[in-house]
Amino acid sequence: MAADKERLRILRMVQGGQISTDEAAELLDALEQPASPGERDGRPHPSPTAAEVAARQTTASTNVLVKTLELGARLARRANIDVRW
Repeated sequence: MAADKERLRILRMVQGGQISTDEAAELLDALEQPASPGERDGRPHPSPTAAEVAARQTTASTNVLVKTLELGARLARRANIDVRW
């Protein structure tokens, strides 16, 4: 459910002209990245615990956050704004 809200937020940013479609694609890809090795190798795995679900949501949110920060830095460079981390 939280991922749906993030997707909608990204799409609204495109609609509002805040980010390009390419930048939105990067953010959406980050949101879709698997959070655990079991999801990547295609092997069946047991139902996740509540802690595992929370960890995956945190990982997905972190991926989106990092991509958003990278995007902000890129936009700042375009506008000749000095950004220091």
